[in-house]
Amino acid sequence: MKKYVTNFIIKIFIISAILFIAEIIFFLKIKPEYYDMFYTLLIPVFLIMTSISFYFQIKSLSKKPAKFFQTTMAFTGIRIIAYLIFLITYVLLTESNKIALFAITFFIIYILYTILELTSILKVLNILKKESKHTNNKEITNAEN
Repeated sequence: MKKYVTNFIIKIFIISAILFIAEIIFFLKIKPEYYDMFYTLLIPVFLIMTSISFYFQIKSLSKKPAKFFQTTMAFTGIRIIAYLIFLITYVLLTESNKIALFAITFFIIYILYTILELTSILKVLNILKKESKHTNNKEITNAEN
C-alpha cells in the first residue's frame, strides 16, 4: 500500500507545482489586479486535503470493504466542509469584484484534484482486484493438485 501512496504523492506534487507556476504566470503577469493571498493558499490547501484523504482511503482498503466506503464518505464530507469554510472566508474578506474569478479558479482546481484522486484510487482498486484474482486462481490450482 505504501508504494501507491508514494506514487500518488509524487504525482500530486508535480501537478501542484505545474498549477502553482500557471497561477503565478496568470495572476502576476496577465491579471495582477485580481491577485491576493488566497490564491497562494489555494493549491497547498488542495494538495494537503487530497493527500490526507487519499492516504486514509488507501489505508482503509486493507480492512473490510465497508470501511473503505465509510472512510471515503467521511473524507468527502470533511473536505467539502473545509472547502466551504475556505470559500466563505474568502467571500467575507475580499472585494466583490474578485469573487467570481476566485470561484471559477477554485472550481477548476477542485475538479482537477478530484479527478486525480479518483483515477488514482480506481487504479489501485483495479490492481488489487487483479492481484486478488491471481491469488485465488493460484489457490484453486494448488487445491486441484
